[in-house]
Amino acid sequence: MRAREIREIRTLLLGGESVRLVAPQETGRTHLLDQIALEMETRGYSTFRVTGRRAFRDQPYVALREAGLVSLRGAQSESDIADELIQGLVSIAHPVLLIDDAEHLDLTSAYLLEQLRARRSIPVVVVSPPFVMLDAHGRAATNKIRTQARLELSPLGYAQISLLAQRVLGAPARPEVVAQVLAMSSGMMGVADSIFRSAVREQRIVQQESGWSLNADSLWNVHLRTTVEQLLGDLGRDEFRTLHAIALAESISTERLQEIAGESLITLSQRGLLTTFADANEGTQVAPRPSLISDYFQQQPIGPLHYEALALVRRLEDPAARDRALAYSSGQVARAKTFDRSENRGTGMARHQQAKAAHLLAQSAREWRRDPTVRNAVEYLDLLIASDAYVSGATRVLEHTPRTGTDQFALRLGLHQSFWLTQVDTADARGALRAFVESEQDPTLRAAFAAHEAFLLFSKLGMDASVAQWWEDSADLNDSFSVVFRHHIGVLTGQIEVPLAPEEIDPDFEVQRWVSTVSNTVLRSRHASPETYERELTEQFVTARASNDYRQITVSAYFLSQLQAATFRDLLATDTVSVTLAMGGSHLAFAHYFVAQLRWAAYVHYRHGEPDLARSVLAETARYPGIHGPLPAMHAAFGRAIEQLVEGERDAAVEELLAVSAESSRALLGDAAWTYAVVAFTERPTAEVFAQLKRVAPQTAHSTEPLLHLIECALSQAPEIAEFAQQLTRDAEIATAISLLTAIHQERRPAPEGAADPYQDVLADTVIELRALLAAGTAQIAAPPVTPHATSTLTKREYEIAMLAETLHNREIAERLSLSVRTVENHLARAMKKLGVTSRSELSTTLALTADR
Repeated sequence: MRAREIREIRTLLLGGESVRLVAPQETGRTHLLDQIALEMETRGYSTFRVTGRRAFRDQPYVALREAGLVSLRGAQSESDIADELIQGLVSIAHPVLLIDDAEHLDLTSAYLLEQLRARRSIPVVVVSPPFVMLDAHGRAATNKIRTQARLELSPLGYAQISLLAQRVLGAPARPEVVAQVLAMSSGMMGVADSIFRSAVREQRIVQQESGWSLNADSLWNVHLRTTVEQLLGDLGRDEFRTLHAIALAESISTERLQEIAGESLITLSQRGLLTTFADANEGTQVAPRPSLISDYFQQQPIGPLHYEALALVRRLEDPAARDRALAYSSGQVARAKTFDRSENRGTGMARHQQAKAAHLLAQSAREWRRDPTVRNAVEYLDLLIASDAYVSGATRVLEHTPRTGTDQFALRLGLHQSFWLTQVDTADARGALRAFVESEQDPTLRAAFAAHEAFLLFSKLGMDASVAQWWEDSADLNDSFSVVFRHHIGVLTGQIEVPLAPEEIDPDFEVQRWVSTVSNTVLRSRHASPETYERELTEQFVTARASNDYRQITVSAYFLSQLQAATFRDLLATDTVSVTLAMGGSHLAFAHYFVAQLRWAAYVHYRHGEPDLARSVLAETARYPGIHGPLPAMHAAFGRAIEQLVEGERDAAVEELLAVSAESSRALLGDAAWTYAVVAFTERPTAEVFAQLKRVAPQTAHSTEPLLHLIECALSQAPEIAEFAQQLTRDAEIATAISLLTAIHQERRPAPEGAADPYQDVLADTVIELRALLAAGTAQIAAPPVTPHATSTLTKREYEIAMLAETLHNREIAERLSLSVRTVENHLARAMKKLGVTSRSELSTTLALTADR
C-alpha cells in the first residue's frame, strides 16, 4: 500500500543513511516497518526492532532488553551496557535498527542507541509523531538519535484504501465502500482497517460477485466506539468538550474557537485530532480528524455532556456552526435520544411518567370528589383508565355522576360506561352493551354508542352477527363515530382499502384519532413499500416517545416490533418491545396492543432458546384475562400456543394455532389468521398445515401467489425452487419465504450415514439466495406522478445535490461541493419535500422522469 515510501526508505538504508519517519500511529507506520524489515532481510541485512513504551519511560534499558540487544545481567553500569550493546552487534553483518514509538524511549536508551549508530555507522529508522505532538520527554528522546533524511507519511489515498480493502477483506471493495471508508477514516490506516473489519462483522457490507458492496446507509457501528475512544485516550475535560462541540457543528471557525477555547484547540492539534481547511470567507475551519470522531459524538445519547458542548457552540457567535449544531440537536431529540433506551431500558422515562400520572390522577380525583360534574368525572376517568384501579374506580364514579346533557363530555362519559361494561363482564358483555345503547334517547349519542358497541364487540369477537348487522346498517351514517369505527372494521376485515381522511375525524375525541391511526397503519403495511412503511413506523415511534404519548408508543411499538421480527431482527424487535414493557402497565383502552407485545416477546424468546424468559413474559399476560383484539398476537389462544411450545408440546401448540387461525378466518380477521398459520407451519411444516395457509391466503395482502407456489414446490421437492424464489419481489414475502423454507429444511430427516440428500442442499442454497436478496433491499417502490416541470421549484444548489444523491453519499457530496454534511442534508431534505418524495430511490426516479420529458 505504501510502495513509494518503502522504496525511498530502502534506498536510504542501503546507502547507509538513517531516516526519521514522521507519522502518527494510525497512519500504519508499524505495518510499514514490518514491510521495511522484510525488504532489508531479503537483501542480507539483520533488522532489530526497538519499541518505546510510555509505561517504561522512567525504567532504563527496558526497550533494549525487549529487543534482545542487552541482557542486563546483574548490576551493570551505563558503560557496561554500552559495551554489551556494541559488542553484541560486532559479529552481525549489515545490522539495521528500526525504532518505533521513539518518543517513549527512556533517555538513557536513546543516548546509547545514538552512540551505537555513530560508532558503527548502523543505519536507523526512527519513527515518531510530528514534533508538535511531542511533549518535552518525547522531543528529548527522539532528538538524541540523529538522522540524515526525513520522511513524513501522508494519509492513505483512495487507491491505497482500495488495496487495504483487498488485504483485509480478501476481495476488492466497490467504489462506494472505499469512498465511505476513506471519508470516515480520513486516510488513517489503522482506523480504515477497523472500519472494514467491523463493517463485515455487522454485515454493513456484503460480498457479491462484483466485490464487497454496501448493505446499509452508513458503515458506523458500535464496535467503532472503541476505535475512537482509543484515539481520544486521556483527553482532559475541556479538550473533550471542545472536540464534542466541533463534532456537533461538523466544523468551526478556527479564529472564533481560538478566542474562547484556545488551550483546548492547541492540545487537540498537538494530538492530531483536528484538520484545518480554508472556508469561503478567506478564513479557516477546524474539523475532527478522522471524520469518524464526528460520527462517534453524533451517535451519543443526548445528556449533560451534549448540552455542555452545545453551550460552547453558542458562545462562538458563529451562526452557521450554531445552526448546524442546533439542527443536529433537534433531530436527536426528535429521535428520542434523550430517553434512556439503551442505558436504562426506558425505565427512567417510565418512572418519571408514572410519578407524573399518579400526581395528576390524585389531583383529578380530588377535583371530582369536590365537584362531581360530568366534566370532572370524564377528566378523572381519562386518567384512571391508565391505572390498574380503573374497574373499581370507574364503578364509583359512574354511580355518583349522573350523565346529563348531550355535549362532548356527556358523550365521553357514555363511552367510558360502555367500555366499563366490557371490563366488568369480561366473558360476554353483549347484553349489557345492547341495553345501554337502547336506553339512550338522544339520536346523536345513540349513534355514537352503537358505533362504539360494534367496535368493542369486533375487537373481541371479530365480524360476528351483531357486528355484521351494524356494518350493514351504518353504511349511510355520516356521524364521525360511525364513520371512524366502520372504516376501522372495514380495513381489518379487508373490505376497505382506502385510508380515512383527517377531516372525517372529530378532533374533540382522542379515541377517533388513534383508532383511525391503527386503520391507516394497517393499510400502509399492505400497500406501502417496506422501506417507506418502516420509516413511517419509526418516525411515529420516536415522535411518540419524544412527546410522551403512551398510547402512540404502545401502538407504534406493536407494529414496528412485528416488522422487525418478521425480517429476522429479533434483538431489535425485543429492544422495541422493551420500551412498552418498561411502562410496567397499560392503558386499558389499548391494552390489547400491550398484551400482544408480551406474547410476541415471549415467542421471540422461545425462538432464541430462552424458555425461562418466555415463561416470565407470558406470566404478565395473566393480568389482563379479558383483553382481546382483532390483530395478530391479540388472541389469548396465541399465548396458550406459546406456553405449549415452551413446554415442548409442539403438536398441541400447532393444533391450537390452526384452530385460532380458522376462528380468525371465520371472523374475517385475515391478517391474524395468516400470521397464526405461518407460525404453525414454522413449527410443523407439513402439507396439512400448508393447506390452512392456502385457505386463509385470499383474506390477507401478506400472501402472494409466488410465495405459495414456492412453498408448495418445496414440500413436493420440485428442483426448480431456486427459479421460483427469484419471482419474489417484496421484502415481506421474501422474509416469510425464508422462515417457511428454513422450517422445511430443518424438519427433513437427515439422510442415512453415507447417503446424500441433494434436496437439503437445494433448500439451503435457496435460503441463502433469499437472504442475500433481503439484505440487498429488493423492495419495489412505485414511481410518483410528476409534472413536466416538477424540478422547476428547486434552487440551483438543491437540484445539483439531488442529482448527485443518486450515486453519492452525503459526506461524499459535501466533499465534492466543499459544503458541510449538515448543509447537504438540509438541501436534500428540502428538495425531497418539494418533489413529494420520501427516499433517494424515489428522488432518482422523479428526476429521471422529469429529464425524459
